[in-house]
Amino acid sequence: MAGITRSIEVQASPAEVWALIGVFEAVHKWHPLAADCVGIEQDGKLQRHIILADGHGEIMELLETHDDQTMSYRYQVLEGPMPVTDYHATLSVERGEVGARVIWSVNYQPAGISEDKADQIIAGVFETGLNAIKQKFV
Repeated sequence: MAGITRSIEVQASPAEVWALIGVFEAVHKWHPLAADCVGIEQDGKLQRHIILADGHGEIMELLETHDDQTMSYRYQVLEGPMPVTDYHATLSVERGEVGARVIWSVNYQPAGISEDKADQIIAGVFETGLNAIKQKFV
């Protein structure tokens, strides 16, 4: 099992940042790689269907846990273009040194590529999203 974690400090309160990113099916409102996102309830569980901004793919994810008290959620990728399987990620917000700290971590299995290459791809997605969150509060 492989995994990475990325984080960023944001000059806003944790509650303000969570208000932006804490709604699972609203990822398109803060992540520039997501053009649109639709929440779908299936078998009592929430899924999000993300349309990628480049027009070359879609991702289906399942919400595993969501906790407004700890400002975190965990999700699983069910389908998507990334060359990985068994992808389980957590996005959370906590008090930072000057405001809020956003932490995004994942565990996964590479599929058909090296772990280093998979790490690079996922890190790019995480860093793009984290930088976009930071820019929302500048």
